[in-house]
Amino acid sequence: MEYWKCALARIGILGANGFLGEAIYSQLSKSGRYEVVGLARDSGQYKRFNFHDFSALIDFDLVINCAGPSAESSSASPQDAYAYYDGFQNRLLDYCLSKSIMLISLSTIHVYEQGLHVIDELSGWSQLSAYTKYRRGFEDRVIQENNGNSIVLRLGNCFGVSGSRSLQEEKLFINSIALSFKAHKKYQINSTVDFFRSYVPIVYLIKILVALIDRGRFCVPVMNVVGEESTSASEIIDIFHRVTGREFIEFDFRTKGHKQNISNNLCSKYSKYSDIYLLKEIEGLLK
Repeated sequence: MEYWKCALARIGILGANGFLGEAIYSQLSKSGRYEVVGLARDSGQYKRFNFHDFSALIDFDLVINCAGPSAESSSASPQDAYAYYDGFQNRLLDYCLSKSIMLISLSTIHVYEQGLHVIDELSGWSQLSAYTKYRRGFEDRVIQENNGNSIVLRLGNCFGVSGSRSLQEEKLFINSIALSFKAHKKYQINSTVDFFRSYVPIVYLIKILVALIDRGRFCVPVMNVVGEESTSASEIIDIFHRVTGREFIEFDFRTKGHKQNISNNLCSKYSKYSDIYLLKEIEGLLK
């Protein structure tokens, strides 16, 4: 079954009024290449979206989900927070698969906004947050539904500081990620985080993924992007190569005068290129 359309015309951003959604909406809109529609519960400058009715998504070629729970569900019990993720995200996946709409689902840390929400041992979810339990189940389903024709990327610390239990740290970090592609500077979160060296700005990576999809280089219908251990741009490229079984893209190191395929080894060889530089160069080749 063909799950996706080769050329992207309309892209819907769910949760466009949040930090991450707004930043992705802004970046994709700037290109002028796509019709980008922002969707939100409280419309504001975006189109109002009923999160219980997905029919408004029918005309989109790609849906990027940045939506988290409402303020009410964020402050609810761990079980309610889990029910949100499990219910909404799985219904969204069902709809997109049934209508051949490509889905990029960005798992967020919204369930942490009122605290960690660790579920107690009596529930059988010992030491797992509502979000962690949801994420593990959703990843498994994404892989099973598409018989391996899908990708689950764990992008390093994109949505929180590793081991952090601080509400302030979590909020500062997601703000930093959403704005890092604009500022290109360091952010202070107890210690300095240098996006040039250790982290991949998620907004910029999504921009590259959309360009690859549009060019027909990457034919995978569903992606779930989550935060885990630190991941570099070269490692992400290697993941795409291994999962899709094809070369990711040819990268022209202009000083060499010829093209070579990107791989972890090549990126290590040219270690002077930072992650953000590498992503910018890939973007340039896709224009």
